[in-house]
Amino acid sequence: MSRSLFVTFTLTFAIFLAIFSITSTSASAAGIADIYRTTSRDALPLNLYPIIMTHDSATGELDESRDHIVADWARTQSASLVNQLNCGARAFDYRPKLEKDKQIYAHHGGITIRVPMSESVKNIMAWANSNPEDLVIIYVSHFDGDGCEDEVVKLLTSLRVKMIRGTSTSTCQQQLQGLTYGKAKAMSTLHDGPGSVLALFDCTEENYDSKINCYSKDFTCYDTNTKQIPFDHLHSYVVNTTLANPTTSNANLWMNQAHWQATAATITLGTLHRSSLIEDERRSAVNLWMKDMVNNQEMTYLNVVELEDVCDHGQEVYDAIKQVYLSGGQK
Repeated sequence: MSRSLFVTFTLTFAIFLAIFSITSTSASAAGIADIYRTTSRDALPLNLYPIIMTHDSATGELDESRDHIVADWARTQSASLVNQLNCGARAFDYRPKLEKDKQIYAHHGGITIRVPMSESVKNIMAWANSNPEDLVIIYVSHFDGDGCEDEVVKLLTSLRVKMIRGTSTSTCQQQLQGLTYGKAKAMSTLHDGPGSVLALFDCTEENYDSKINCYSKDFTCYDTNTKQIPFDHLHSYVVNTTLANPTTSNANLWMNQAHWQATAATITLGTLHRSSLIEDERRSAVNLWMKDMVNNQEMTYLNVVELEDVCDHGQEVYDAIKQVYLSGGQK
């Protein structure tokens, strides 16, 4: 071998080793952030504390005869709010609507769920008092009706539920800055028992992506031959949403919407498949997929994990989160 050929070969091999080393280092660096390995759950910042939120939570209490709807493409949960807690949820996506008689209900778009918010919150408080080890968060947003937000504030004040709400004198971020899970839990202790319930008025980055769909003309999320396409989309969204530490610039809570997004087009296709929002989740087993994502430590940071039909394997997702992200700082 000539000297020049030997030098060329050596340089090429060195470059290969360098690239391999960088690739190997990047792969081995994947996994959960060190803060979850070294920090107790009470010391974690609230916006780095992993918690399951149910999407459009109140739809679990839809009644087709009472609410005058067909619920296939309105219901995202198969159980009541209390049973969602029993299935692993610790946060609710609650969307209030103020009726003309000043009664507050929940809504999903144009559909009203006619269970009074006062009744729902009292049930949540009762569950929290029976399970004082966990904080329950009510994320209140998408207010519907003139004066709705003010009436919700009055209701929660009357029930003595702690609220974090951006105002002209104190923003959400100012109130959330430096707030740990333990401090949030302590400040939200209920007046009538040991439970903790915190109401957040917005104060959350939703990270909505309308392109995370179960259906298109090219795929269906539970079809053996094509389901990898939508799951690749979902995987990319979940990983990218959780890759960087958001707390360096933002004290708000933040979501990872681990479910399919519905549009007019996907609802049309789903109806042709004789499916529903609940059936889409069950047929595609997306909650079990999310459990595997947690166990495989594919998300570096985690905060609000939003699920549909939490009573379909949601408890397993919750157990995995506790094992992987919430066992730090323990001997």
